Amino acid sequence: MEREILKTVGKVVLKEAISDKTKPSAIISKCMLGFQCRYDGKNKPLPSHLLEWLEERFYLIPFCPEEVALPTPRPPARFIGDQIVDIYGVDKTEQFQAGAKATLQLAREKGVDYFIGKEKSPSCGIKKTSAYLNGQECKCDGMGLTAKLLKENGIVLISEWDIGKIEIFKSELEEGKES
Repeated sequence: MEREILKTVGKVVLKEAISDKTKPSAIISKCMLGFQCRYDGKNKPLPSHLLEWLEERFYLIPFCPEEVALPTPRPPARFIGDQIVDIYGVDKTEQFQAGAKATLQLAREKGVDYFIGKEKSPSCGIKKTSAYLNGQECKCDGMGLTAKLLKENGIVLISEWDIGKIEIFKSELEEGKES
């Protein structure tokens, strides 16, 4: 049985169906579902075959941590050390932390076990994030702030890059649930 609810998290109103939990729940970076919530006001939707594969296995909960405390569009931001700074040099770490905490709160409220993140994001990146290193912009190995907080709290992270690698993906899910 499904019903629709409205929920406000920060400035974001979520309209979602509550499922009967026959599938595990996963928070997914909202931009990968076609929502225009990225820093540039655009989206980065997953190919339809990957989305179908995910929908068969998970109850997907779309969420953008950055929308909690930042507008869309917004200036691009990158890690500089432990801080997240936009291209104008304004420290946005507090806003990104608010988004990460709201995502964790949502995960706890919904009993979510998985997070499917958008790579190269300072929030959602799982394998790569945007950073300035030695004065140069890079897509560096490392996790975004939200992904890191979720992992520290026992949520299994799934990179968008691994969704199509079904056999590897299945074993990562099994390993993630055992640890």
